[in-house]
Amino acid sequence: MDFLRSVLDAAIDSVFPPRDHECAVRMLDESAVLAHLDPVVVERTAPAAIALMRFRTPAVRAVIHEAKYRANPKAQNVLAAALAQHLADWRAEDGALYDAGAQLVLVPVPISRERRAERGYNQCEEIARRALARTDMKDAGFKLDTSLLTRPKDTERQTRLGRLLRRRNMAEAFAASRPADPGALYIVVDDVVTTGATLQAAAHALLKAGAGTVIPLALSR
Repeated sequence: MDFLRSVLDAAIDSVFPPRDHECAVRMLDESAVLAHLDPVVVERTAPAAIALMRFRTPAVRAVIHEAKYRANPKAQNVLAAALAQHLADWRAEDGALYDAGAQLVLVPVPISRERRAERGYNQCEEIARRALARTDMKDAGFKLDTSLLTRPKDTERQTRLGRLLRRRNMAEAFAASRPADPGALYIVVDDVVTTGATLQAAAHALLKAGAGTVIPLALSR
């Protein structure tokens, strides 16, 4: 069966040559990505964000790109493994600093209606969902909420803008669909943090809705 699969894959590749990032992801396993976990505090948001890996690392850049633009399931799975590992470590260490009874809620950053229509998915939702579905996360106490944070405003693509314009572009881009639970701890998940404008706007929307504690988190920086 493996031989037939390899022959079929080779035939497909000869007709549809794989992308550079796709080739890189094929050669990776979870351990290769987990080896790049290096969580740091990013003082570009208030409260400060946590960023898990360096985007400039080729392996990290490849999985972020494939997960975001190509819905590559392997890329999403290895990023989910990295997110799950960090959440488990955080729960065992820093999580003890918060109210032990607080509900821990992952809130993926919503993408615009335009991007959702183009791609058919939100990569942050997919990665967060896969992270919490892992066997080692079943009893960790986290839940996923994909409806609390909305994005009523379609914004210009951030990659085209400088730092100041990114902040202006994201102003009021997000809103809460209902009041937040002041006793819950919300972890806002994005794939990349650069200026911090997106995570800042998302965190602000949750705080405005009544959230007591918000932790912005990015898979890469």
